[in-house]
Amino acid sequence: MAGYDAVPTTQEPKAPKQSTLLACIYGLVASLMCAPVMMSFASIIFADPFFSEYSPELVKLVLFSSAVHQLCYVRWSTMPFAVGQVQDAGLIFLSSMARFVVADGLQHDDHAATTMAAALWTLGLATALLGVMLIVIGRLRLASLAQYLPVPVVGGYLAYIGFYCGQAGLAMMSGVEVTSLKDWPRLFRGSGPAKMCVGVVVASAIVLTSSIAEKRKWSRASKSLIMPFVLLATCVIFYVLLYAEGSTLAESREHGWVGALPARSEKGGSGWRNVPILKPWALYAPRNTNEVLRAVGRVAPRLIPSWLAMVCVVAFSSSLDVAAVEMELGSPLNYDSELQTVGLGNLASGLLGGFSGSYIFSQTILNVRSKVANRWSGAVVCLMEVLLVLFPAPPTAYIPTGAFGGLLLLVGASLIIEWLIEARHRFSAPEYLVLLFTFASIHVIGLEAGFAAGLAFSALAFACQYARVHDEVGGVACRRSKKARSVRRRSFEERRALHDHRESIVALDVVGFVFFGAAAQLLAKLKDEAKGAAWVVLNFEECVGLDATAARSCFAPFKQYLVQEKCSLLVAGLRPHVSEQLQWDSFVTTDQALESAEDSLLARFKVVKGSFSELSQEDGFDAILRPYVDGMQVDAKALTKYVEATSIKAGEHLFRQGDAADRVYFVRAGTVDLRLDQRRIARVARGAVLGELCFLLKRRQSLDATAHTHCALWCLSRDRLSAMKRERPDLFNVLQTALLKSMALQVEESLGSGIWSASS
Repeated sequence: MAGYDAVPTTQEPKAPKQSTLLACIYGLVASLMCAPVMMSFASIIFADPFFSEYSPELVKLVLFSSAVHQLCYVRWSTMPFAVGQVQDAGLIFLSSMARFVVADGLQHDDHAATTMAAALWTLGLATALLGVMLIVIGRLRLASLAQYLPVPVVGGYLAYIGFYCGQAGLAMMSGVEVTSLKDWPRLFRGSGPAKMCVGVVVASAIVLTSSIAEKRKWSRASKSLIMPFVLLATCVIFYVLLYAEGSTLAESREHGWVGALPARSEKGGSGWRNVPILKPWALYAPRNTNEVLRAVGRVAPRLIPSWLAMVCVVAFSSSLDVAAVEMELGSPLNYDSELQTVGLGNLASGLLGGFSGSYIFSQTILNVRSKVANRWSGAVVCLMEVLLVLFPAPPTAYIPTGAFGGLLLLVGASLIIEWLIEARHRFSAPEYLVLLFTFASIHVIGLEAGFAAGLAFSALAFACQYARVHDEVGGVACRRSKKARSVRRRSFEERRALHDHRESIVALDVVGFVFFGAAAQLLAKLKDEAKGAAWVVLNFEECVGLDATAARSCFAPFKQYLVQEKCSLLVAGLRPHVSEQLQWDSFVTTDQALESAEDSLLARFKVVKGSFSELSQEDGFDAILRPYVDGMQVDAKALTKYVEATSIKAGEHLFRQGDAADRVYFVRAGTVDLRLDQRRIARVARGAVLGELCFLLKRRQSLDATAHTHCALWCLSRDRLSAMKRERPDLFNVLQTALLKSMALQVEESLGSGIWSASS
């Protein structure tokens, strides 16, 4: 662990400083929110009825493991506000392993103490090795590999976690064993329904109060106290009713309304195993250690598939947590470094007999938003959990079981809503089918086999999707767009500004069906192309498909990267199914996106755009002509007598295709659209010239010119040009120079916009 400081990390994220006192207060708030959830997680990890008599001690072990995780994040995380605990992502795998150890112990007729110790040793070993793997992945900078795990498969697993949490909560409250849907009728026997109602009321009260807080815009600190206060109110109501009925706490424990107390030590017993504070750790060290080692040796090889799946899921979940914190923080985090921190937490927890964990992003984000800038908040969380461990009896022995069951119902409901209900709007139909298949497979054939079946089905679904579009595109690519400029024709000053700052706008084409296997490479390419840009235009017109994994692991981090680089993202050409995945606002065409980027660039550099409302009476013809003929003398008064001012309303035609090209126009204000066969190929704005090519070549107009807005123009007829040539050849030369430069700029812009305009 000492060598960890040498690992390259990003600079420690900075936040506005808060006082140490406020950081401690937020740490206390986080403790009040985390501790009850951690205690309820104990009932998930040790869901098998075998563990029920050890419940008080196991609750303390989960709390101690959470304290170890938090201590590691306080010491090694680059985020001083980080909160890390035993997390839900690995709970089901730990529970599955614990059940397997119990089944093996019963099969070999092991003593109960041996089976209990074997289960704890196995879970600790699995957690420690998980930590080693995460550290290795981080050291080798392979955190991006977790992004290759299909999101729908993980979504199906997380939905199953939600179901499992809800089921565990109901089983905890009713006091019966429930392992599958066929066992649910047991929940409704005896006093089960009444006990479950307590949890339902607790969960509903938290949801309702949170909804009211959201509508009335309570402060973040007030919202974070909702859950602790609901639990406190539950305890108060419980004890008031207990007193009113004349019942005792012991009777409530006997009937399952409150958790059990630890078993008393044997009279006359001596040694550390009989010290009350050390009793949880006595479970690891029965007197028949050799039998424990044999039991662990029997089950460990057969649990490797479960452990491998747990590594994948925890790595994926941890990267999601870091991404969520990074988006809230608004500054980059080193995923590999943070994954090593998670690995160190799991290694330390596992070596001390604990359980898997990771960042708790909800509490970490609360600290970010509260501007906690030092490590005192995390230290307080750790200290409070240690104090709960040192307390003679666990809090579960004094708080109604329905309170903890309600928290599990809440966790379960939130996961099911997010991944089974809301996910149908985020995923395509094939991907949502993969999610449902994974969820159902875990129910039917078990956790590891169901997860593997989900991966296989995901590969099949992807192959079918890719085969359908493979003929349309050859592969996934990101390339510089041929269209680097919009078709809008602008004034000379604006044209010069756009040319001088042309590297500020980067247009990229995303081509092909973007899938999870190409996400990491595509993200690296996008970041490389966007370096130094202030505006990035992403054109998806040739992107025929996108899966949810690529959306999360490529385009979401790319958007966040641009935010960190203070670069604006403009998106164009999203197809409906791609738009559903990204949920981004999009321009219809790339030209519209480029025009918007150019407008923003010109506004940043304060280049006058000129609308009809900005038109000045002093705005003479020479004001338009002068920038084109820099250094040449222009007689403004003489010039004006050769041109006439005119205006047209929005929607009116200036000229149509086939009309005689006997005039050239200079736009004073407003914009004019030039169209060829109903397709807009240019938008002419203030200071631009139109109609000059056909005018000089004496051809008929090749385009339609329609006012996009109310426009004011200067008009020069062929007769007035001939008069200028006779009377003022110096002005004629100036005008010819201006027209030549305008046409040269038009050619350059036509190449940049991907359109070669034959005439205007």
